[in-house]
Amino acid sequence: MYQNKTIAAIISVRLSSGRLPNKGIIDIYGKTLLERVVINVQKSKFIDKIIVATTTDVNDDRIEELCNKQNLNVYRGSNLNLVKRYKEAAEKYSIDVVVRVTGDNPLTSYEVIDLLIESHFKNNADYSKVKYDRIPIGASAEIISLQAFKTLMDAGIDLSYTEYMTYYFTMNEHIFKVNEIDVPNEFIAPDLRLTVDFEEDAQFVRLIYKKLCVNNNAISLRQVIEFIESNKSLININKQSDKGQKYSKQLLDDITKACKIR
Repeated sequence: MYQNKTIAAIISVRLSSGRLPNKGIIDIYGKTLLERVVINVQKSKFIDKIIVATTTDVNDDRIEELCNKQNLNVYRGSNLNLVKRYKEAAEKYSIDVVVRVTGDNPLTSYEVIDLLIESHFKNNADYSKVKYDRIPIGASAEIISLQAFKTLMDAGIDLSYTEYMTYYFTMNEHIFKVNEIDVPNEFIAPDLRLTVDFEEDAQFVRLIYKKLCVNNNAISLRQVIEFIESNKSLININKQSDKGQKYSKQLLDDITKACKIR
């Protein structure tokens, strides 16, 4: 508990990925991808609970089975409406503030999570994130107060683009207090890709774990960046994964139209 608020990392994960099937349960150096996310996130100083938020799709029965085996809190909700899934998961477990984590980021930085949480409370924010293009792709998280999720659900807007949840907050600063933080220089490496969307990403992350993981403990972002700085050619393993990942103007227009609260 931090400042009398219960904080949970809620990790969204489902197995219906078209680019890398069953991604959440692929092996990353002896653990599933989801387990790697959990190990890193639970190193945070301020997180009280970790909740895995998956869907009611039968394909995700395996996620629930894994969570039960590992004694992890699990919530099953909407397949497509992530705002609804996060809100209901937080309510089920009586959470005040959510650390939003995605299940394809095994090297989510617990150091950055703690910086975000402290800043979120210091600034009495509704939504907090790292400034764009600062840290590696897949290393960050977002901090969102439960009330902000409730406000979105009650706003009567199109929630079919909640995969791009960030925009629902950053495009409504007249409604939400948005807090963007900078990070120490040691964490700045925007060209480094640590998320897992493709097989090349998985290969890259497995190599990092092989070199840096000790006794299945968390790996710090400092360690990762220092390792890659000393072995710069390794980024070639998955540098092509980012190709074609940019949003089209039409998609951005559609997101803007959908998420804006009038």
